[in-house]
Amino acid sequence: MRTGVQISFLVDEHLPVRLLLPILEARGHRVTPVKVKSADAAILTRAEKTSSVVITADKWFLEELFRYPVGHRRCYERAGVIQVPGTWATARVRLTTYLPVIEVLVEVRGAQPDRRVAIDLSRRVIRIPEP
Repeated sequence: MRTGVQISFLVDEHLPVRLLLPILEARGHRVTPVKVKSADAAILTRAEKTSSVVITADKWFLEELFRYPVGHRRCYERAGVIQVPGTWATARVRLTTYLPVIEVLVEVRGAQPDRRVAIDLSRRVIRIPEP
């Protein structure tokens, strides 16, 4: 099942973008690699500004996404994070398997005031904040 939602993904520097491109672009998504040595905070800020979803193996992103409560001036409201396992073989299988779930969740959350999406594929956990 394809939702028709087009997701803008920012791929962290430690993941093989050239291997992720065919998986994500085949389903109509945009993929942008982050520049090597980009600060994590700058990446998450960019995701917020562009309503993008960061794909990373770095657990800091998930923690930071929910660091501030809704209404706080530094709270993210439009960014998303998908944390993948550290090994590409496992990350590829989980991304491929759960991409339809990711698409549906991004589409559903996109209609809500708090559009954050947090999926931890390293442990297979989805976090949906309540208002």
